[in-house]
Amino acid sequence: LIARLGIQKEMVIADVGAGSGALTGPLALATGPRGVVYASDIDQALIDHIAQRAQSSRLANVKTVLGSFTDPKLPQQVDLA
Repeated sequence: LIARLGIQKEMVIADVGAGSGALTGPLALATGPRGVVYASDIDQALIDHIAQRAQSSRLANVKTVLGSFTDPKLPQQVDLA
């Protein structure tokens, strides 16, 4: 899936409805350290889980965002969602 998305280094990506973050880590690796992956979800516990996984995996380019049901609340425009 990650390869089929055509992700390039330094892209800004939104993982909307990130859930447990199963795709967040692979997306972060694909964008490289200068890319950004916003993991957005409406469940604070899932956001906390993703943040902990990103920290333990040393993926500093993962940014968590607590969205709402109708708005992912992304802080900037993204290249891919």
